[in-house]
Amino acid sequence: MFKALLKSLSTRSCLACSWAIRGDLALREGRLDSAYRFFEKAIRASPNAEAWRRMGVLMGICGQYPEAIKCLGKAVSLGDGEARRLMGYNLFRLRRYEEALACFEGLIQTTPEDGLAWYWRGLTLMETGRRAEAEESLNRSCRD
Repeated sequence: MFKALLKSLSTRSCLACSWAIRGDLALREGRLDSAYRFFEKAIRASPNAEAWRRMGVLMGICGQYPEAIKCLGKAVSLGDGEARRLMGYNLFRLRRYEEALACFEGLIQTTPEDGLAWYWRGLTLMETGRRAEAEESLNRSCRD
């Protein structure tokens, strides 16, 4: 029974990876509807952080920021740090600056060398009028 379970999980994981790769290719070619279908199949086969992040990226590209945030939130809950940055970016696009700031600061706590997190933290602080802190973050983004 254990061998059958491992084989099933491995097959599902390979299938999800295959769908995700096809989704990436479709996305690069600008075939957004196809990319959506492929990422959807990847999530159904194996709802892992990478599949959720890819769907979130697609939703953000399509301007569907609330849906992007939901997908990225699922990836974050599965431990995906990159998804946390992308979620912050989508929150920033919606002008939900305090929530975006929380994303960037959470990422900085776990990976302080992440220059992009410092950069987006700086831009978010600039939007909230906290210029001195923004300047510090933007300077830090250049160092890391």
